[in-house]
Amino acid sequence: MIIKSRNTLADSAQKTFLTNQEVSGTNILRWKNASGFQANWAIQAGETGEEQTEVVILNSSTPAGTAGTLNANTLYEHPVDTV
Repeated sequence: MIIKSRNTLADSAQKTFLTNQEVSGTNILRWKNASGFQANWAIQAGETGEEQTEVVILNSSTPAGTAGTLNANTLYEHPVDTV
């Protein structure tokens, strides 16, 4: 038996877009707007259900400006304008 549930948590979540193509293995995501993001938050790079979407943790510094620092490196590449 397969049980599916739609993830509605992302429907009203804070979003921004990447300004640069990010390579796998980076711990910095360069984005358009840090407004609304908080230190130590789990954030999702990519859309729910996409093949290389991943959840990463922001570090303990409050995000500001055009880059967010992560607690660990990314596993996948993320193209420009990734949500």
